[in-house]
Amino acid sequence: MASIAHMEADMLDIEPNKLPDPPAARLLRLKEVQHRVGLGRSTIYRWMDDGKFPRPHS
Repeated sequence: MASIAHMEADMLDIEPNKLPDPPAARLLRLKEVQHRVGLGRSTIYRWMDDGKFPRPHS
């Protein structure tokens, strides 16, 4: 069975050991999180308190 890297390489038509680097991780501001998940600020904070939503990083 082919590895994931080989399958991705086939789809991208590149060599398996030369896959592009993933995009750099970045922190999102609350407004962008709200837009992406479709929730209001108070719901996000309530879910964080309930352990249903990830806590912010600093």
